[in-house]
Amino acid sequence: MFGAYLLPSLVRAQTKQAMLGDSAVFIVKQKHATYDSSYYASYPHKLTARLYWAHKLNTFLLDEPGGTLKYKPNTPPSLGIGATYGYFSVNLSASLGFFAPPGDKGKTHYFDLQAHFYWRTLSVDLIGQFYRGYYLSNGSFPGQTSDYARPDIRTAFVGASAYYVANFRHFSNRAFVVQDEWQQKSAGSLLLGCGIYYGAIRGDSALAPSMVHADSTSYDVHGAHFVMLGPGVGYAYTFVLKRHYFATGGVTAAAGLGYTREYGDGDFSRLGINPILTYKLAGGYNGAIWGAGVSWVYNRMSVSGIQGHDAYLVRNGLYMITLSHRFGLSARTRKKLNDIPQKVKDAITP
Repeated sequence: MFGAYLLPSLVRAQTKQAMLGDSAVFIVKQKHATYDSSYYASYPHKLTARLYWAHKLNTFLLDEPGGTLKYKPNTPPSLGIGATYGYFSVNLSASLGFFAPPGDKGKTHYFDLQAHFYWRTLSVDLIGQFYRGYYLSNGSFPGQTSDYARPDIRTAFVGASAYYVANFRHFSNRAFVVQDEWQQKSAGSLLLGCGIYYGAIRGDSALAPSMVHADSTSYDVHGAHFVMLGPGVGYAYTFVLKRHYFATGGVTAAAGLGYTREYGDGDFSRLGINPILTYKLAGGYNGAIWGAGVSWVYNRMSVSGIQGHDAYLVRNGLYMITLSHRFGLSARTRKKLNDIPQKVKDAITP
């Protein structure tokens, strides 16, 4: 249990049809994590409401002698609303099924659960993605004349990472994530942490189609499991122009010690060290009342296999366009909202 403010995330489980659900973001207060208010402002006593468009990324690349195969899910973007008050935030969205890409890509069923914890000095990201149904775009391999659907391919990806924000007094790592803070001066911070991940990819038949390469070693591979963990370091910086316009960029790199087991007509295993990279970009406008911006989070993990250290390349991420507004609340309303964490704690504590 992570504390009194930890709640289960709202669950997103979808096919191509619109269904409600999304991940939640939780923020926990640290009493002694004071900050320099001349660099950024915090609004824990205001309600921050947001409207957003989002598109999740979940792909994996399979390295083959005949070329690299890029398997993608058929998932449309979503439109959502969210709110943040104090140190609690939640988002809820509906899939925009009419934006599904054309072609014979099949259907993707997925369960996507995420939880993000943003202390002033520490950020923790948890992810659990379970997808069934992928496709290869037209032209992915020689002789392919249409999209190649693989409804049998299933993936699971579970991971956790934690990073310490060294310069938390001047740099806000929440300003572009949940919009309840406003970075007013340029600042950056060193990030120190670690991560651990588990993944599984499997199909009812070989992951690589037989027409890709007649001598493909992984033609016999029907699935793979992998575990990776390791320390990481990174840096993030927010450039501010005229107090309101901002551009944020950050990257973390971890050296992941990983173990992979592939199976099919044979059983193969491999141990190696592979990079785990995370990129974050954001930009837009922020102020005391209104905020608007675009953001991009991208995770890239190389996984060893029989074809080499980069036999698999797992990529997941999120694109977002957000419009936010902060509302002042009456003392009575604030009191009722402040009582919610204690009620939740009483409900979940035996």
